[in-house]
Amino acid sequence: MGGLFAQQAAALAADGIASLRIDFRGYGESVGDMADTTLEGLVADAAEARTYLGGVEGIDPERVGVIGYSFGAAVAMLEPDAFKSVVVWGQMGDLQKEFHEFLGQDFYDQAKAEGSASVDLGWRVVTLKQGFFDSLAQNDLASRFSGYAGPFLTIAGEADPATAYFEQYLDLAKGQAESLSIPGADHMLGVFSEQPEIGKQVIDKTTEWLNTAL
Repeated sequence: MGGLFAQQAAALAADGIASLRIDFRGYGESVGDMADTTLEGLVADAAEARTYLGGVEGIDPERVGVIGYSFGAAVAMLEPDAFKSVVVWGQMGDLQKEFHEFLGQDFYDQAKAEGSASVDLGWRVVTLKQGFFDSLAQNDLASRFSGYAGPFLTIAGEADPATAYFEQYLDLAKGQAESLSIPGADHMLGVFSEQPEIGKQVIDKTTEWLNTAL
């Protein structure tokens, strides 16, 4: 995503905060098959990363936070109590509803009939099996996040449908909670519209937040 996470890591490092960036199994440079993705597998990958980071010399395992973007935000919010603070960019709110709207009924029907289906997003071809949709049905994001007591920050562009979930999830959080809607921005946070100032707002706010929250 235009190097936003690399820029975020550099900003955190400048303030003395270590970070670890990962590709989930089957994505980016990680091994595995994207088609085998399930929510349970993604949460397990995040837990493995958290355990690794917490074991690095100089890291306090009780002060590990998480930043998730889009579907990665949902993964972060499924096990929020594992983190000192949760920060999400372009969050999801209703996994089954949003994936159905995004992929369409034909995709669902193909996955059910043939075992898997693919869609070209323009920057990546995504292939998913029926097991992924079964895992969506078994994991309700709102109920899993409800009651999180740590500091919670949600950021999205004002034109991002994510903003419609702000009030709901701020109410579900039981600790310090804050939202930021960025004017003139959509879900892609300026990456494809040559608006680096949008990404800078996201990174600056996230860095400021984690300096206090951790």
